[in-house]
Amino acid sequence: MNVMKLMYLFSILCVCSALTSCGSGGGGSTVTNAVPTGYYGNNGTAAVFADNNATPLNITDLQGMIHNNRFIMMSFGRSLSYDGTITVTGNSYAGSVTVYRNGVPITTATVDGMIDQGVTISGVLAGTGTGAGRGSFLLNYSAKNTEAADLNNVATIWPGQIGGSTSNFEFSVAPVTGIMTSSLSTTDGVFQACVLGSNSTIAPISGLHLFTVSLTLSGCAGGNTVNGTYTGLATTRNVSNDNMPFAVSNGAYSIHRDF
Repeated sequence: MNVMKLMYLFSILCVCSALTSCGSGGGGSTVTNAVPTGYYGNNGTAAVFADNNATPLNITDLQGMIHNNRFIMMSFGRSLSYDGTITVTGNSYAGSVTVYRNGVPITTATVDGMIDQGVTISGVLAGTGTGAGRGSFLLNYSAKNTEAADLNNVATIWPGQIGGSTSNFEFSVAPVTGIMTSSLSTTDGVFQACVLGSNSTIAPISGLHLFTVSLTLSGCAGGNTVNGTYTGLATTRNVSNDNMPFAVSNGAYSIHRDF
């Protein structure tokens, strides 16, 4: 009989140890921080406002790049870039962004929302944000994230317009070093006469479908606030690598383009 009682008590202890709440009065599992790192394709959407802060402005080509808390979204159809930082807690995040149009800042905004890792990121632009800096958005995780960034895929000449304006910005990337060079100076607005520095580089981020970008501009018509070092991210979008989403900022101005 004593042996049977001992066996019964032992079975109760086994069941109890298998339950998270046993002997603790309740509890639950801890949520691991989601990882939003990656490229988000150009089929994202946003519902924001025009400059009058009243007329709805719908965006249907929103794409994004996220790495090391750097948070970038772009709509090249609207010549917009959202560039800032976020902090992830569990499956949610919060941070702030500066909103640029054609490379020039138009507003700042807080940003927060939810991460469905490897699927979507949803969010709200609020705080002091007005116009394109007020509203909601949805980013879609790209299937291209299964491909590691390859410097050979961007080792060519990339002509385009700076910030989505009419200002020329053409550069080539060396196949081994990733050094960016350009024989052109830019031709529009505050970026007029900007010259690309010889220490400008693009570098693959190991294991990711993203590149880090660092470039210097000098001689810009906009003066010292436009001159200087710009940092950001780039990636390739199409299978044939003939599109390169590219966004960098010096904190005051932005170069963003789907080259």
